[in-house]
Amino acid sequence: MKTRLKSRKLYTVGWIAVLDFERTAAMAMLDDRHDAPEDFCLRQTDSNSYTWGRIGEHNIVITSLPAGMKGLVPAAVVASNMVFSFPKIKFGLCVGVGGALARPGSGHDIRLGDVVVSQPDGESGGVIQYDSGKANPNQSWEHTGHLNKPPGVLLSALPSLKAEGPLSESIVPDLLEIMWTTYPKMAKNDEKSGFVHQGFENDRLFDSTYNHVGGRNCEQCDEDSQVIRKDRKSTDPKIHYGVIASGNTLVRDAVAREKIAAISGGQCLCFEMEAAGLMNDFPCLVIRGISDYADSHKNDRWQRYAAATAAVYAKELLGFVHARSLTKIPDVVEVIKSISEDLRIIRDDTSSMKEQVRSVKDTLLSMDQKAVIDRLQTVTGASFDSSAEGENPTCLPDTRVALLDKIMKWTQEPTAEPIFWLDGMAGTGKSTISRTIAQRLDNECRLGASFFFKRSEADRRTSARLFTTIASQLAAKNPALATHIKHAIDADTNIDDKRLDEQFENLILGPLSKMPLSSETPKSLILVIDALDECEAEIKQVESILRNLCRVKKEGLKVFITSRPEHGIRLSFGGIEGSYESEILHETADNIIESDLSVFIKHELLDIHSKYNRSSSYNNEKLPGDWPGEPTIQCLVKMSKSLFIFAATVCRFVADWRCGGPDEQLRRVLEYRSMSEESQLAATYLPVLDNLFATKRQRDQILELFRLVVGTIVVLEIPLPTESLANMILRPTNIVNDHLGYLHSVLSIRDGSPVRLLHLSFCDFLTDPGQDGHHDFWINKTEAHGKTLDGCLRTLKGFLRVDMCNLRDRDMEHTTIDNGSTDEYIPMLDAVYSFLQMHFLHWVEALSLMGRADKSVGMLKTLQISRYRIETKSGDEFISFLNDASQFLRASMSIIRTAPLQLYYSALLFAPRNSIIRKLFWGELPSRISHPPKTADTWGNVIQAVKFNGDREWGDIKDVMFSPDSKLIATCHCNRSVYLWDAGTGVQLVKIKGHSHAITSMSFSANSELIATSALPETVIRVPEAGGVLSLPVFSGDSTLVASADLQSVFIWCTRTGARLQTLEGATVPVTISPSHLTQVW
Repeated sequence: MKTRLKSRKLYTVGWIAVLDFERTAAMAMLDDRHDAPEDFCLRQTDSNSYTWGRIGEHNIVITSLPAGMKGLVPAAVVASNMVFSFPKIKFGLCVGVGGALARPGSGHDIRLGDVVVSQPDGESGGVIQYDSGKANPNQSWEHTGHLNKPPGVLLSALPSLKAEGPLSESIVPDLLEIMWTTYPKMAKNDEKSGFVHQGFENDRLFDSTYNHVGGRNCEQCDEDSQVIRKDRKSTDPKIHYGVIASGNTLVRDAVAREKIAAISGGQCLCFEMEAAGLMNDFPCLVIRGISDYADSHKNDRWQRYAAATAAVYAKELLGFVHARSLTKIPDVVEVIKSISEDLRIIRDDTSSMKEQVRSVKDTLLSMDQKAVIDRLQTVTGASFDSSAEGENPTCLPDTRVALLDKIMKWTQEPTAEPIFWLDGMAGTGKSTISRTIAQRLDNECRLGASFFFKRSEADRRTSARLFTTIASQLAAKNPALATHIKHAIDADTNIDDKRLDEQFENLILGPLSKMPLSSETPKSLILVIDALDECEAEIKQVESILRNLCRVKKEGLKVFITSRPEHGIRLSFGGIEGSYESEILHETADNIIESDLSVFIKHELLDIHSKYNRSSSYNNEKLPGDWPGEPTIQCLVKMSKSLFIFAATVCRFVADWRCGGPDEQLRRVLEYRSMSEESQLAATYLPVLDNLFATKRQRDQILELFRLVVGTIVVLEIPLPTESLANMILRPTNIVNDHLGYLHSVLSIRDGSPVRLLHLSFCDFLTDPGQDGHHDFWINKTEAHGKTLDGCLRTLKGFLRVDMCNLRDRDMEHTTIDNGSTDEYIPMLDAVYSFLQMHFLHWVEALSLMGRADKSVGMLKTLQISRYRIETKSGDEFISFLNDASQFLRASMSIIRTAPLQLYYSALLFAPRNSIIRKLFWGELPSRISHPPKTADTWGNVIQAVKFNGDREWGDIKDVMFSPDSKLIATCHCNRSVYLWDAGTGVQLVKIKGHSHAITSMSFSANSELIATSALPETVIRVPEAGGVLSLPVFSGDSTLVASADLQSVFIWCTRTGARLQTLEGATVPVTISPSHLTQVW
């Protein structure tokens, strides 16, 4: 008969397992099994199941995680339930299996079946949370996940147990024998491996660079890749003490294992998934039996034996903890009173526990997610909830109802087209609708990613980082997908610099296609792309983006896009006819728009009314209860002329009391009602701008300052905070702040944040050449650019120098560094020349530090074109400088891109003796270089060398070809791949692979946008007389068709879809396509 204790308060030790066999091993350690205590009644909110018993002097209660659940949050929930049901528990034991970081050559010869015990090392409490930390500006990882130490009573027992080692044999082997004798089934290897040693021949440690081959075991793995270790004479497990790394990600990749160990300070011995959820709120010791080496060779064979050795050690340790010593330490329940509200909600609502755990778990980024987010170059501020976009409004309730319902219905319809295009004129509220859709989808966990283009910001007005940003956001939302994206980055570390097609294929489509159906595949996720018209890309590039986005539907994604109906955008959508749904926003019925505008204006003015009256000290200052009245609201609706930007700007202006109360501000707006019939933008913005003239005395000075301050804001590539802006234009910060204080209705101005335009139409109003002379605030963009250039050069001259980041290490890579008119242009170019003569190398260094060294070649080319077009005081001297500088960069770009300080070493050393750059900057060469190498006098005839190693990765070159526009070089290699290179910089852009046979020929289309390759089919190889030759692929004149041929057939393909359109039998080679698309063979 089992023992039955009177009270649950008599149990003082809590034992937590994770898996069923870990709990089996724990139960086998009990000296005496107990029935449930007499006063025990399972709490309604406690979903644990318990086993009771005794080990030596201690009454033990054992529990485990719910079936199928692992990780930090479930473990914390189980521990919380336990200590509330058994209030006198003094400490816990977290006992089970883990993966080892075995380093035989570094004193950590850990084998399968050994035991690792968490022990503080002076820097941590014995357990660290490896996926908790922060990325520093130098791209290093600062660990922040150290957890509490184990209870003092256990830390005191550890030295006693360890001290017995040299004096007597461990009782662990004896306890294993007792377990096998008492429970014979545990010693059998039946369908599953038993709780016994699995043989030294099955304990194989492989080099961290070697991945698993074959099935469930390592029979097919290369023995030469095994790590050689000394033979052990006994199967008795050894005990290791040190740091255990805990996190929410199962580690089964050797490379990831080594990276985690590195960021953990190199002291990590073991990996597991639950302890970090316990240590801070449930004082416990973590004991792990080693069942694998946390690599791709992981299997289940050793799990039961490892669980047994860990349990046996725990039993031996309890023998060194005296029961009477427990009376002096507090109950765990007293420690856990500070548990978070989230866990209390989970405890108090069992039915929603899984959902809550999943929600919390999804917010804890895995290591793969961190790797993707840290390594991809993305656009800050592009997402709907970023600091740049997050404070912008969404649609009010009861507005845009029918449109929003239509869009949301499209997102849920499986057979709907992959793209929804919302087409609307400027100021009609497209971005507000985008933010509303994104917010709704995010609330439903169906938002894949969002990207809000913005023409006034450099990174947000190009498509260069569109797909990397989308991939990063997708990875942050889905750990499984992040793993595949990380593999793509590992395979091509320069993926950020590749063409958009390749980025899309490798970072988005490829990873999505590899998601197994059984996993948490992101189905029906939506990508939101706002203001596509503000993307400064050519029509062909926009069409390429749209074509790629059409392909995501088969992987469970759709794309919502907004834009103005500009000609280029309409042409691009014409290229994907039949693959999208559309809605024309500005064709919405007038009564619907006016109703929505009325709701919006009433809401905003009611809020202004309430805030103003609360701030007024005297009743006679307060606004009347019916302010402003229905007639005024309807007047504003009519003035809006269906433009929400008018209504929003007016409401922000009325809410800004710097120049008067709301009623006075509103009257000023209404004074412009007649102007709204002539110019909607003038009626929108002039009430705000005219407020700058509080008096007429300083009108000219105010306008001059306005054009300087706001003109700079309008033309800046990247927005600046007011302090930086003031420094650039040489004005006191307080003057700039005072001036901008009147413009909160049209500019986003927040302390410490960049000053941004609230809407692109404000820039259009200020800089439209047709408005010159129509209002006082018109800004000449050419003059504004010139003044901004002066400010930039002045700033650079005061900042740039050799080694501006104090790297000191010449080989340090940038990825590791802490993350008008002719007369007007003449002085600009001369100023640029003067600047480059002093700071050319420093400027290139700065670009390299930012990962943009390649851009320098293009910028010099722009200067060369400008110099040939415009006369300058510097004459041909400037041309010679630019030509030499271009050669200098091309010759050394491969090393400059990765190691910025090599500009002052190898780049200077190996430049020709007559190089202008070498002569100007020879003094920058470190003094310790006393014997520089001999070099040629001039650059010679080579303009650009594309360099690579002729190894197995590349294969020998079979063919080289220039694109018709001379911007690209294609190389065909023996490894059945074609590589595309930037002819100007020598940078590899694309690797085209996928052929199963040797490539015989390749050809560019006339517009240089496409390349066709032919590979030898097997059927031709088998025909000796055919010689195995395919004709050179040829494109039609409009690049819509491509044809290739062997000695028997001609094949015609569609370049848009890749489909074979026709096969002509009995033809001969070569083949051409006539302009009328009639194929001619001769």
